[in-house]
Amino acid sequence: MKRAGQPSPTIEMVLPSLEVGGMERVVAQLSTMLRYRGYSVGITCVDSEGAMAPELRAAGVRVTHVPTYGRRSFLWPVVLRRWFESITPDIVHIHDDPWLKAALAARQAQVSVVLFTLHGRTFETWVDRVLNRRAARLSDRITAVSIPLRHQLIERLHIEPQRVLTIPNGVDVEHFAPNSGRGAVRSRLGFESDQPLIGMVARLEPVKNHDCLLRAFVKVVAEYPAARLVLVGDGQLRYAIEKRIVDYGLSDSVLMTGERSDVADIYRALDVCVLPSFAEGAPISILEAMATGVCIVASAVGGTPELLDHGSCGLLVPANDSDALSEAISKVLRNPKLRRSLAEAGRRRCFERYTFGKIVDHYERLYDQAHASKQVTGSKRTR
Repeated sequence: MKRAGQPSPTIEMVLPSLEVGGMERVVAQLSTMLRYRGYSVGITCVDSEGAMAPELRAAGVRVTHVPTYGRRSFLWPVVLRRWFESITPDIVHIHDDPWLKAALAARQAQVSVVLFTLHGRTFETWVDRVLNRRAARLSDRITAVSIPLRHQLIERLHIEPQRVLTIPNGVDVEHFAPNSGRGAVRSRLGFESDQPLIGMVARLEPVKNHDCLLRAFVKVVAEYPAARLVLVGDGQLRYAIEKRIVDYGLSDSVLMTGERSDVADIYRALDVCVLPSFAEGAPISILEAMATGVCIVASAVGGTPELLDHGSCGLLVPANDSDALSEAISKVLRNPKLRRSLAEAGRRRCFERYTFGKIVDHYERLYDQAHASKQVTGSKRTR
């Protein structure tokens, strides 16, 4: 979609880090695809670089750690301001936590366009709301990755509805396409080809609510003794989850893999993919499972019901209800026809709505329109 004869704006992404997570994977893939389309894109991390930084550098995307002493605070924007002055981006695109600080720094550095995308965090405290109302006033365009998050921005920060767009997350449907390697992957993980295999791909963080899945899985194993659960991901709760597995008597039934580079293969090995989170924006793991053609059971929070077409592409259960979760998992294990039907519906929906190329098209139009608008405004001011 690059315009002939018209230079592309330079874009600087700003986020806490490039540790492995849904938002981080979206920013990484968006940056890589924009570079492929002819944009100059860099990434600024305000906490730490993170595990994904080397891969992005190898793809030609600059990654820089710019420490800012408290990512949510409005204090110390001078460090970011000096950084933006040195690289002179046309657009600063902020993702989640560093909103106010990065927006202040960009304005002080006279960056033409400031954009913000809300991926998942909420604005529960009055301090959050006050600070981010200020951030909203400093932003030219505001987007959310799901309709519920858009409503949060409008209702909690009192932003005019016309200023907030919804651009959903997307997934590389070719990379996550089904294939015939299911048996080999199971063997590599130590599972039999006919064992019921349930999986969860998520950071080991409180919001993902792994404990609810473990409680539900105790009941699943009582009905299906051969069933196994694989937990993919790492995070602050690793040791607590390991202890819970022992406490629940699941040591022989649960495998924790840590971070994996073969996540697509693991999805292909599953019978059911589960996400029991307390809260979500538009979870990437749901989209990946949909693209891979895996049946999904998830808590009905945030943007998840929207992704699953309110239950036509996967089973939805109340948040933190282990009884409902175990019954939903057992239901699709008992009924292979239902499991296949939900999986096929999810893959079709993913192709129709959530391919990453379509999502990049949305952002590209947003960047170009915002940049062109500022260029027109700037030229009028100089006359």
